[in-house]
Amino acid sequence: MNPDLLFDVRLLERNVTRGRLTAAEVAQHLKSLPDAAANAANLEEALEDRGVDEASEAKPAPAKKTGK
Repeated sequence: MNPDLLFDVRLLERNVTRGRLTAAEVAQHLKSLPDAAANAANLEEALEDRGVDEASEAKPAPAKKTGK
C-alpha cells in the first residue's frame, strides 16, 4: 500500500480494521501533526465580510424530490 495513503482520513478506519494500522499508531501520528489552528478562518467573520446573513444563508437547501 502507498505509504501516503496509510493515514489518509478517508481510509483510516479501513486501515485500522484490516490491521494495517493500530490505534496506537494512529494516536502517535495525530500527536506528531503540527497545530494549524492559527491558519483556520473564522467562519462568522468570513460570512460578515461577504455580507451574508448567517441565520438565513447558512441553511442547507431542501432536498429535491424525484418523481416517477
